[in-house]
Amino acid sequence: GVLYHIENPFEALKRVAKVTRELAIIETVAVVVPGFEHNAICEFFESNELDGDISNWWAPNLKALQGMCRAAGFRRVEAMVGPPDEASLPKQAVSRYRATIQAWK
Repeated sequence: GVLYHIENPFEALKRVAKVTRELAIIETVAVVVPGFEHNAICEFFESNELDGDISNWWAPNLKALQGMCRAAGFRRVEAMVGPPDEASLPKQAVSRYRATIQAWK
């Protein structure tokens, strides 16, 4: 649960990849933007928009999180906890959840 507190999450993932021997478990706040599930996007928080905490910066969607991990040097990435079922999400509203992925070297 640290990635969304990092100003440059991609650089942080590259550093994690460098020190990972086999497997990294990454858990972070993630976002679902209806209609953009097939696009790799990140929500940016300028100030304290996420839970009133000024140290929260980013919420990637699952596609962005997995893509950043692969680009950072992980060869395989799988979601352990992905977005909630579509039926439980508001149709037009942005939703946030806790994503957890496994990233292998």
